[in-house]
Amino acid sequence: MAADHCSLPQCTSDARYNNSLSFHTFLKAEDVRRRWIIAIRRDEGPFFTITRKSVVCSKHFRPEDYKYTPVRRTLKQGFVPSIFPWNLENMKSRKAPAIRHPLMPKQVISWESPENADSMSYCDPHAEGEHQLSAQTQTDISLFDSQVLLKRIQKLEEENDLLKQQLS
Repeated sequence: MAADHCSLPQCTSDARYNNSLSFHTFLKAEDVRRRWIIAIRRDEGPFFTITRKSVVCSKHFRPEDYKYTPVRRTLKQGFVPSIFPWNLENMKSRKAPAIRHPLMPKQVISWESPENADSMSYCDPHAEGEHQLSAQTQTDISLFDSQVLLKRIQKLEEENDLLKQQLS
């Protein structure tokens, strides 16, 4: 047997060392040959030329790509290699990502008075002029989760309704 080795990049299969593999020559039909070349990510040129000894090993075909007989298995007509090292990397199980902890704990900003603001930035909504929130305050506000905000809105609406009743 000739010293056939697989034409696929990153494949080290060689007929001299592994007689359990089968090796398939490139078909002469131009359309199928072109599909094989595209599938194996090779281009004919100065570094790769298809000859009668150019082969692709059986590692790159699925079991259903073959026709089985009692004596041998043969590749079905028109099947293209589809198992490659570059798509096997995506199939390998990945280790679970590390548990991430927030950089800052979620904090509730109190708008009632500066005394309740603790170390957070404080913006008095009743003060004159434009209200520019500091970057820290904007970050703190973005850390709220929606349930906390909804509860705060409901509480403010209740207080507003109560004040309206007192005024009338």
